[in-house]
Amino acid sequence: MKALYPASHEIPSLSDEQLAVKIARHSRCTACSSCPGLRPPPGVYVTLDSEPQDDTLPEDSTELHSKVDNASPPYLSNCVCGHDLSEHGADQSSIDPEEFGRRGRVAVRADELLKDEDKLLDFAYTDDHISGLRRQMQIPPSSRESSISDALGSLGEDAQCAKDFSDLRHARQCRLRQAGTCYRQRHPF
Repeated sequence: MKALYPASHEIPSLSDEQLAVKIARHSRCTACSSCPGLRPPPGVYVTLDSEPQDDTLPEDSTELHSKVDNASPPYLSNCVCGHDLSEHGADQSSIDPEEFGRRGRVAVRADELLKDEDKLLDFAYTDDHISGLRRQMQIPPSSRESSISDALGSLGEDAQCAKDFSDLRHARQCRLRQAGTCYRQRHPF
């Protein structure tokens, strides 16, 4: 069976489906811990959507086809791990549009690096640059709190000292207080 992979690196020319495939390729599976990203299952031969689509499969293909449809093959959507795009960080219905766009830009950049190495269809290949980009694809915690609010929340004991936490410097200094005395009370800014 054939599946397509989007070749374009021009984000405006990519459909949401194409961008989702790129995002899923570089995002760890949320349903299983061992899957590093979307990879074709056995028996699926992936080609670039920019290449002419013919009715033949490579000679080393293990799947026999007695009848080939004239329609274009679908885009790669299922992974060797048994999960689909949504479990690989590309479910638009559960991701903020800005976050989907950010992940899309990171995935396109990773694909540009793969293309430079002539490895765009090598789903096992990675290097330090691609690994660094893939770390940016991690799904943020489902909590509504941001990392800054998490950090400020940990300063809860200092709430009397910095009532609204608008003075972050003061809040940090309060963490350095000794013997329960507020830093501001000892050394005003």
